[in-house]
Parts: sequence; structure tokens; C-alpha cells
Amino acid sequence: MSEQQGKGRRSFLIGAGGVAAAAGAWLIGDRLGAGTGAEAQEALSPEAIRKAALSKYKTLGKTGLKISKVGIGTASTTSPAVLDRAIDLGMNYVDTAHMYGNGESEKAVGKVMKARRKEVVLTTKFSPRARTKAELTRSLDESLTRLQCDHVDCVLVHAVEEVDRIDNAEVFEVFEAARKAGKVSHLGFSGHGPKLQEVLERGIALGRYELVLIKFSFMDYPRLAPLLDKMHEKGIGVTAMKTRDGARHVDLEKFQRGDGFVGATLRWASTHPRVASAVLTMKTFDDADLFSKIAGQELAARDVEMLEQYAALNDKVQCRWCGDCGPACPSEVKVWDVDRAAMYYGRYGEERRGMELYASMGNPAQACVGCSAPCESACAYQIPIRAQMIEADGVLGWRPPDLPIDPATAPPNEGIVRGGDGGEGEGAEGGMADRGGRRAPFPWSGVLKG
Repeated sequence: MSEQQGKGRRSFLIGAGGVAAAAGAWLIGDRLGAGTGAEAQEALSPEAIRKAALSKYKTLGKTGLKISKVGIGTASTTSPAVLDRAIDLGMNYVDTAHMYGNGESEKAVGKVMKARRKEVVLTTKFSPRARTKAELTRSLDESLTRLQCDHVDCVLVHAVEEVDRIDNAEVFEVFEAARKAGKVSHLGFSGHGPKLQEVLERGIALGRYELVLIKFSFMDYPRLAPLLDKMHEKGIGVTAMKTRDGARHVDLEKFQRGDGFVGATLRWASTHPRVASAVLTMKTFDDADLFSKIAGQELAARDVEMLEQYAALNDKVQCRWCGDCGPACPSEVKVWDVDRAAMYYGRYGEERRGMELYASMGNPAQACVGCSAPCESACAYQIPIRAQMIEADGVLGWRPPDLPIDPATAPPNEGIVRGGDGGEGEGAEGGMADRGGRRAPFPWSGVLKG
């Protein structure tokens, strides 16, 4: 029996205190603000507004950097104007990566950095394919060129799924050389895979990393709470991503009132005492305006109620990305990564990103069609894995004529590898060629949307 199964078949607690973060620590109710969230902010006095603006920033661990509680994510950002707007509104933490949009995101950020570099704390990430000293050096130099600057504040080892990625001595050599050359100041890593907790434990023990970017939400990772405490003690700054627990609210009206589920999850993550910044991709001016407003708000009672409702509704629907099903799968399907691709496609509104990610894995969920689903017996949450995987393949496995994906040259898509043979970010094998043409998607049945 897994650790998660031993803790019961739910990854959250609902009670007088509210939904529990991780395995029961930091009950949401314990962090309620004195007001009622968004409504209270609108009635603030000028002095209170000034204090609220100051409260939008936290210290990023021992780096000493003051960063906005809501960070500017750029995974699918291509508009310099939106980035300009976010900075105008006081958001000063910009998170990008060498691989985002095959470099297009860094180029968009660079158009703004050319004039506003001194106004922000800038983080990028090594290419997930970079392993050797030469590859890591080239990755950072290419990022600096695209970003139109000669220095980034932080660089991260991107999408770490195995401990050996952060144990790599060549990472430290390249970072130290770059630091001495004035190219970068701080080293960290990012991750959102099943082994995240193991990776964090190793990162803490190494003592070489100053910050992390991790998947963080109120339904995930049972051992995360004590690890957050350990990172705080060691001065490791924490930034958070994917805070919306699968974003299964998109078609449910009851999660749209006020600023909705997005606002509730963002307040939950950004006010967490161990999180310096919650990073969200900003695609529109409305996104920038909303996220900036939320950055100065406290968690409200109505947020707690909404998160509890969401958790109860999706307990047996939302994949926790825990990986418990992995050893039971005869085809080595990474269920958590297929779910992530489906999330991008159907719930983030990023169809191309989801389809490219799935293609880079080699369309693995095809194997689920005739399978007896031993994975479902291994799932602590009774999720209908086989049905979800078949539906995901039906949608993600199709591509229109204007979406040519060559698996041999496809981007690593956040480090996904088919099956699990080989290092993260090494690309895909097989892919679309064996599908025999194009297949139209069938409508969502609700399994993936909750």
C-alpha cells in the first residue's frame, strides 16, 4: 500500500478549518483575512491601499530578492504589451524558459527587457535537453540573447523528474562560471512530477539550490508540508505553479462567481506563508489586471467554501500526478503527463500546446484502449483512469492539417519522454506517423472536465 493509500482515499481534509494544504497542514481557514477578499479591497482607504501595494511583495528566500506575490508566467505568452501592462501594475517577477514556445516566449520577454530589465527580477531555465557543460552553457547564452540582456537573476534546472538532474556536477560548474562572468546570480530547479517530493528532499540536502518552482495546490503531494518548512529553514525560496488543481472549473457556473475559482486558488497560494510567489501565465490585459488586484488580497471565507466544493466534486476525478499507477501499467503510460496535456488542451484553452505535448510522448494512451486497467487498482483515489486516457487520446491524438508535428524534431515539451527510457527532455520516438492519417476529436464526455 502506498503512502497516499495509507492516508486514506482523499488528499484533502474538509472540516471546520477548511481544506488542508497537502496532507493536512495549514488549514485554509487558519489563513483567512479579516475582510472578505475582493469586496473588502474595494473599500480600502488610501493608506490601506498603500499598505496593500507594499504587501504584494515577499522575499525569495536567501536570495534576498523582493518579488511580487503573483509572478508573471510566460509559458504561452507572446505579447510584449501584456508583459508591459503587468509590470506597470507592480508585478516584478518574470518567469520564462529556454524551451517555452521554442524560444518565442523569451523573445517576447526580451522586447520588454530591452527597456525595463532593471524593473524586474528575471528567471529563466536551462533547456531540459541540456546535460553537458557545453549544452548548459549554450542554453543560457541563447536565453540571454533572446532576452536582450547580459544578466538574469535566476536560472533553473527545468522540469526535474529524477534526482540525477540536480545531482549533475556540470550544472554547478556552469552556474559558477556564469555567476563569476556576471550572467546569473542564483541557481534553482523546477518540477511537477510524481517524484517531486524526493527531488525536493535531495535539493535541500545538497545545499546548492536557492529557489524552486513547484506544482503547488490544495489537493497534492502528501509530504509537501514538512518539506516547505525545511526549505524555509534553509532559506530556499519557493515559487508555485499549476495552483488550480486541474482547472476543472471551466464549465461549472458555480465556480465563476466573483473572480471565481482562479481568484480563490490564487489567493490561497499567494498568501501561503511558505510561498514567495504564485506564477501564472498572463495572456491578456484582463489577466494582468485581475492578477495584480488579487496580489494585494487576503484569503476570504467564500474562497474557502469554493475550494472545499471543488475538492469534494473532483476527489475521484482529478489525477494527483502521484505516479502510484505507473508500476501497474504494462505499457508504461505516464498517466500524469497525459492528464497534463489534456489539461492544457481542454481546460487552459491551449490546444496546440496540449497536442504538441501529447505527440512528443508518442501518443501513449492508445495502449489503454484494449487494456484491463490494472492502474485503477493502484489508484488511491478511485479515478477512472482508463476512460480518461481513452478520451484524452481521442482528442489529443488528432491534428488538423495546419499542425504538422514531426516527432523527430518536436520540442521536449517540458521534459517529457516516451515510456520512461532515457533522460528527461530527450524527445519522442514514434509519434504521429503510426496513426494512419488524421482523426477528428469526439466531444468531451465530461470525464476530463469533471
